[in-house]
Amino acid sequence: MDVITAVQKRRATKSFDPHHPLSPETRRVLLETAALAPSAYNIQHWRILDVQDPQLRSAIREVAWGQAQVTDASALFVLCADLTDIAIRAAPEDERE
Repeated sequence: MDVITAVQKRRATKSFDPHHPLSPETRRVLLETAALAPSAYNIQHWRILDVQDPQLRSAIREVAWGQAQVTDASALFVLCADLTDIAIRAAPEDERE
């Protein structure tokens, strides 16, 4: 699929079946695939958390403006980025500003 078609056919899903099971294999493939995402200078300054604990998901929902998908989706992956100067140090000197 080309980029224009992907943008034109995109959609946001806001409603999920909270009882739909996600197999361990599907969860593993999703996490492994997400870990392959490229980053500037290949520094990959993020960690992906697989949040499965229902109480923790409820707590995250509270700080996510009450969005139901945080607790209702079959999987919740939280992307945590390192926003310290690691990205700046990886950039060429003339690009750091």
